[in-house]
Amino acid sequence: MGKRCRPQNPDGSLAAQDVEYVEEYATGTVLAVDQNAGTLWIADAVTGQTDTFGDGDASFIGLTPGEDVGVSYYVSGGEPQADDVESLG
Repeated sequence: MGKRCRPQNPDGSLAAQDVEYVEEYATGTVLAVDQNAGTLWIADAVTGQTDTFGDGDASFIGLTPGEDVGVSYYVSGGEPQADDVESLG
C-alpha cells in the first residue's frame, strides 16, 4: 500500500483540492414560514422537536402551516440551510 500524496504549500501547510458540505434530510410538518427573514420551522416527524432552516438554496414560497414536507439541508455557519424543500402531501 503506497503513501497518498497531498498537495502542500511552500510553507508546509496542506492545500484543499475539494470542499463539499454534507447534506442531511428531515421530514415534518410546517409550523411557520417567514418569507422576509427566509426562515422555515417544521415539527420534525422523527424527533418531534422544532427544526429551523434558513432558505439557503431553497425557496419557501407556497409553503403553508400544516403541510408535510421533506427538507434536504446542509449546515453553514452553524445553522441549517435548506437546499431543497418538497411537499409530501
